[in-house]
Amino acid sequence: MKMSSDKKGVFFLVIIFAVIIGSGIFIGVSLRADPASDTLKSDEVIRTLLVISDGNGNALTSDVLFYYPESQKSALFNIPLNTGDIYSSLVGKD
Repeated sequence: MKMSSDKKGVFFLVIIFAVIIGSGIFIGVSLRADPASDTLKSDEVIRTLLVISDGNGNALTSDVLFYYPESQKSALFNIPLNTGDIYSSLVGKD
């Protein structure tokens, strides 16, 4: 039993639409999870790196923000800009 070319075209269109709809549902369900709210619920320490640059790729300041949801306390640590220079000078000395 042979299918006509019109029926083949409709069949392939139905398959394509089914794949697109299935992918859309999968992506929608996957994106529903919010990592920030999951982290807050599990009482993990939230770590955020804050970097302010001048727009040319040069960092003006860099800080790390730690937040602990259970105690609702946070800490901000400054990372010196010359940390890489200090490390390379220590490694270079033998």
